[in-house]
Amino acid sequence: MLAFYLRLSKEDREESNRIESQRKYLYQNLYRYGFNPEMVTEYIDNGYSGKNWDRPGVIHLFQDIEQGKIQTVMVKDFSRFGRNYSGVSYCLEKKFPKAGVRFIAVNNHYDSEKETNGSLAIFQNIFDDYYSEENSQKIRRSLLQLKREGNYIAPAAPYGYQKDKENRYHLVADPEAAKVVRLIFQMRCEGKSGAEIARYLNKKGILSPSDYKRGRKGEHIWQSEVVWQVVRNREYLGNLVAGKYGTVVVGGRKRRLLPKAQWIERKGVHEAIVEEEIFALAQMTGRQIGKRKVQGGREEKKRRSYLKGLVNCGGCGHRMRRKGTSFFCKYYYDNPNEFCLKEGISEEFLLEVIQQIIAERLGGLDGEAAYRWYRGELQKRKVRLEKKRERRERKRMVGEYLLYERWKNGEIGEEEYCRRRECYKGEYQGVKESGKGGEEEQKKEEFFAELLWEMIGGIFVTASGEIRVRFSFLC
Repeated sequence: MLAFYLRLSKEDREESNRIESQRKYLYQNLYRYGFNPEMVTEYIDNGYSGKNWDRPGVIHLFQDIEQGKIQTVMVKDFSRFGRNYSGVSYCLEKKFPKAGVRFIAVNNHYDSEKETNGSLAIFQNIFDDYYSEENSQKIRRSLLQLKREGNYIAPAAPYGYQKDKENRYHLVADPEAAKVVRLIFQMRCEGKSGAEIARYLNKKGILSPSDYKRGRKGEHIWQSEVVWQVVRNREYLGNLVAGKYGTVVVGGRKRRLLPKAQWIERKGVHEAIVEEEIFALAQMTGRQIGKRKVQGGREEKKRRSYLKGLVNCGGCGHRMRRKGTSFFCKYYYDNPNEFCLKEGISEEFLLEVIQQIIAERLGGLDGEAAYRWYRGELQKRKVRLEKKRERRERKRMVGEYLLYERWKNGEIGEEEYCRRRECYKGEYQGVKESGKGGEEEQKKEEFFAELLWEMIGGIFVTASGEIRVRFSFLC
């Protein structure tokens, strides 16, 4: 029927406030209040602030009080029970008297059965409330200063990093996890969504951050939300980002996202896992990634089709990805190879080299024959386009007929009918005109692109800058 309530917050530094010290102190004062050890039940909250009433131990205590299991609550002092003036006062003046519970704060010489110490309890609770607020602000200011100095003070390192053994406030890259982080950024830069990346990682059996931390396969898997947390984490740039969240109330566990202007970011504090350009590219949407750095719209898109799919890394053999106006090995960061091309190679430079090779090695090529073949391909495309136009025309006629029936039956007015009919005609006319002169204007460019694909089986670029071309025929 006697409850010992013991609490220790994370900020407590005094040895006398340790759970074991509180327990020993209360047992030493049992007989002073007429109790014996057989009557004691303990309720403990280890690592909880006194400003917060959402504590498992105190919740369990209140439940047992409501069920009539507890007649007396004993604490070392008021601050152990709580540092919230209004909450402690409510318990002493309303909750406990109503339940017939006696409250004893040994160190404050307070016993609710004595009427002379009510004023003492009020002033002591006010002081504890003020002390908690002041102490919390001091701790917050000291931690903020550590962050401004570039110290990583979080208890666990983010995925991809580990705490430096020589300096606990410094991060170093975790080689195995850093590979996965780079892979995620590579796939994102290729336009893959968070869900697609998560499915790929799960399929490959790569441990999720939670399971990787435990060192074994568990019930956690990669999810799109986890992938996006990785993609948006600026700490992979080598920066320290802190102060993103703040508590709603002092001592509470509910947090809120602060404005970016209040965040703390120090650049170059630790080793970067991804480059600034790759990070910026990964933040774009899939549509933006597909249209990035496109100038002149249609002209740039056609130029990009020249060597796309033909350029390979001479080190690992994988197909190289085009970024901006250059090609680079997309697997270099996943599995570094000294023979892989680390830096990108300009597409314009590649085109010049290919043209020289064709001129030197294939000087005997019958250009007229190749051009006749190309015109034949254009004719085949023209037939396919004509069939597509016929299908669109049939669709247009059906649409106009149904529109006429709706107007005839009075479902739509004459103005609406005329407007929609013009839309049908305009849509068809646009398709009809789009393929009229475009092919003739771009014959030479398309001919060159088609010729490359027919003649070249692959282009290989090594780390030393050597370019090897494998021809499909006419070697």
